[in-house]
Amino acid sequence: MISDLLRKSEAYREIASSVAEGKASHTYLVTGDDTVTRKAYMILLAMTFLCKRGGCGECEICTRITAGAHPDVHVYNSDGKMRVEDTNFLISEASMKGWGEGRKLFFIDRAETLSPAVQNKLLKLIEEPEGETVIMLFASSEVPILSTVKSRTKKCYLPVFSAEEIYAELLEEGVPRAQAETAAALS
Repeated sequence: MISDLLRKSEAYREIASSVAEGKASHTYLVTGDDTVTRKAYMILLAMTFLCKRGGCGECEICTRITAGAHPDVHVYNSDGKMRVEDTNFLISEASMKGWGEGRKLFFIDRAETLSPAVQNKLLKLIEEPEGETVIMLFASSEVPILSTVKSRTKKCYLPVFSAEEIYAELLEEGVPRAQAETAAALS
């Protein structure tokens, strides 16, 4: 359900259209507080970048991404404790050829927790990634991100969905009214 709402958002449509046109940026800074929405957005974007049908959700590539088992999708800093050593490994991984069509995605979650040393270490990769590498920094706020990093990224803001939007989406998916009302109120 979240991914259906995300697909309709301006944040997603802008990136999806740039991918379809072959004009996607190589580095993004995605800000938004909701952890569930961030995780769903990572999956949706990975499918959009790697699926030959633009994120169909049904092919082998999309299935592997959804299962967290695609070799060209890498998630770092889920625990918010990324160190310089982890950054060295990420940079090394980014320099290797991808398993599929060549494009590799590196999602750095909780980027607001990255130390200045880690951000500076990532700077060269952010400026000049190898091949078709795409780096996406996900943060609850862009304030802690160094200006040198921010200036080299395309900014994207995760939407916050209202109870009404959630309710309407649930009804569209065939959820009974009473359940849709309860679920929307709890969101």
